[in-house]
Amino acid sequence: QAAECRMHPCGREDIDVRCLGNGRPFAMEVLNPRIVSPDSSLLKEIQNIINRGEGLNAAKDVEVALLTQAERTVWET
Repeated sequence: QAAECRMHPCGREDIDVRCLGNGRPFAMEVLNPRIVSPDSSLLKEIQNIINRGEGLNAAKDVEVALLTQAERTVWET
């Protein structure tokens, strides 16, 4: 649980761009999280919840292949 989440997609967003392979990578910024340093089992549980289409992903618009924790510099550059 967190106060807010923001998605930061990687790559181009042009209408003529094709997304091949495993999709487009993105970073999820979590603001004011209750758990600051989640362990690998919690990250796997979150990934499974997202992929099952629960909560905000009820339409299954997003599928997560490898959920990992990253430093803020990953998406700020």
